[in-house]
Amino acid sequence: MMRFKLPVSIFSLVLSIFCLAFSVSAQNVSTQVRGIVKDTNDAIVPGVKVTLIDTQTRDEKSVTTKEDGSFVITDVRVGTYSITAEGAGFKKLQVTNIEAHVDQTINLSLVLEAGDIAATVSVTASEAQSLIRTEDAKLSTTIDVKQVQDLPLNGRNPINLAGGLAGVNTNTNVRQSVINGLRGSFSNITWDGIEINDNLVRTDALFGVNTPSVAGVAEFTLTTQNAGPDEGLGIAQVKFTTPRGGKSYHGEGYDFYRNDRFDANSFFNNATKIAKPKLLQHQYGFNVGGPFALPRFGEGGPRLAEKDQLFFYFFYEFTDTVQDFVPNRTVLLAGARTGNFTYVRADNGQLNTVNLLSLSGRTIDPKIAQLIALTPTENNFSIGDTRNTGGFRFNTPNGSTGRNIGFRMDYDITSKHRVEGVFSHFLSKLPNDVQLNNIGEQFPGLPGGGQESNRPRYALAYIASLTSNITNEARFGFSSSTPLFFNNEHFAEGYIDGREFASAMMEGPNGVELLPIRETVFQGFDVGEPLITDYDAKWTPGSQPFTGTPRRFGIERDEPELAAELNRLAVACWDLFRIDGYARVDFRVDRAGAPFILEVNMNPCISDDAGFAASAEAAGLTYEEMIGRIVEDKLGRLQAIA
Repeated sequence: MMRFKLPVSIFSLVLSIFCLAFSVSAQNVSTQVRGIVKDTNDAIVPGVKVTLIDTQTRDEKSVTTKEDGSFVITDVRVGTYSITAEGAGFKKLQVTNIEAHVDQTINLSLVLEAGDIAATVSVTASEAQSLIRTEDAKLSTTIDVKQVQDLPLNGRNPINLAGGLAGVNTNTNVRQSVINGLRGSFSNITWDGIEINDNLVRTDALFGVNTPSVAGVAEFTLTTQNAGPDEGLGIAQVKFTTPRGGKSYHGEGYDFYRNDRFDANSFFNNATKIAKPKLLQHQYGFNVGGPFALPRFGEGGPRLAEKDQLFFYFFYEFTDTVQDFVPNRTVLLAGARTGNFTYVRADNGQLNTVNLLSLSGRTIDPKIAQLIALTPTENNFSIGDTRNTGGFRFNTPNGSTGRNIGFRMDYDITSKHRVEGVFSHFLSKLPNDVQLNNIGEQFPGLPGGGQESNRPRYALAYIASLTSNITNEARFGFSSSTPLFFNNEHFAEGYIDGREFASAMMEGPNGVELLPIRETVFQGFDVGEPLITDYDAKWTPGSQPFTGTPRRFGIERDEPELAAELNRLAVACWDLFRIDGYARVDFRVDRAGAPFILEVNMNPCISDDAGFAASAEAAGLTYEEMIGRIVEDKLGRLQAIA
């Protein structure tokens, strides 16, 4: 029963995958072997048995040459193979070290010698394999597993090797490389046939959100020109494949450590008398693959039974980087901090300095003065106008951690049917994101922001070799990147304990028209919890903040003095910012009754379930009437301009 249940469950899974696969875009990650068999007189030889042998799993695929001596073997996975050719009246031919790469058809020319079939003639693939691509006009380059492991690779991301390939123009960042002059959105990156592009920001040609690593990539192929219609999105194609296990166990462990002990300081840091930036990187991990062993119950024999049809591969890698980034910020010079502005006169080209505060009769706002005091004075003039502004260069921490883990399973059900599944997960943390997105520390001691990124990926495939040259593949996959940006800076104003109001306004025939003031009532919140309208209160139906913040109208009747003050402030904001059409002003009123303006929103949400529509309804307007008035006002203004 056990032998029967396992294939049935797998075929049920495959059937569901097949049904789903029609709605997704995936690519074939295997290749094929084509060839022709001739004798030493250059005559074609039909009826020859050709067998392809996988050196990893010892899996065999056999075909017979046609009348024209040709043969095709499909569904050839990435790896190393040997091939044999046997025909009556000829010696057996064996070709070894055949390398199968992603999306590169193997073309062989096999020559049989007359003689006893018991005799074997052995040759290497270099003698029988054609290097000319005859099946299409693609321009492709493959980086195989040995190159991936042996070439110097800072950070151990294989995609960085693409920066040195023909047709790829790289400046300082491989991620932003230009492939044959194309925009970044014209490239497509797949891993095990599943797209891993950053589909939100399609500007970088060589950026895969799931972050391939050396341990997780067997090889990759870069197609820079003439990609076929089966490739899907993109002109330039980057294809990664995950390593797979074989009939013997293999694995490795590694630990790389890099420090800055012998690094020199940069020219600009020396010129500014700044210490050498830190650079410490610790990268370690392991991988293992082989036949999947299952427990064997009963007396006698081995405790584990290796399954010659079930193979696995697992990898783990962790990277801990401690480094500094050296930004150069623009800061005000001493004179500009007190209101002095130096400029070049247009009449005589001479420098002239005026005090803008004296000319305007104003003083520096206390809040602005506090912010200016937080910024340091200049230490260089490589940026700025040198009269009012200069530069401040400093070292700021830009360290990060990254954990990459992955697993692959291959099940060869029969010689014609197989299933593969791949899963990987990358988790990164960048506490001070100052280099990538410039949201980190702006000046020494001022907290900035960072990000964390969670990037899972999986691919499932069912492959059926129906005939020697017909293969049906159903592939389904998923990849995502969910970065979380956070801010380490605290609000200087603090939390205003009190009530929350919103005043909605619309353009009327005689000027601004005030709609009934809306109060947000906070119900069911825990003691000590801030009573604020947060993300959940607006956008998460069913949550406590969403259901615990009902709207209430009637302040004009119940508290006319407070309503009059809020309306006065709302109209003052309308006039100050020269608003037209519609707007909303949000308030907090503290326990002493003092109002604080939180926001002046000149483009508030006007959907039928938003607070603005609720205020219009309280004023006796239907939703259609509210929208009609807004549209009519805008059309009237456009006609007046025309």
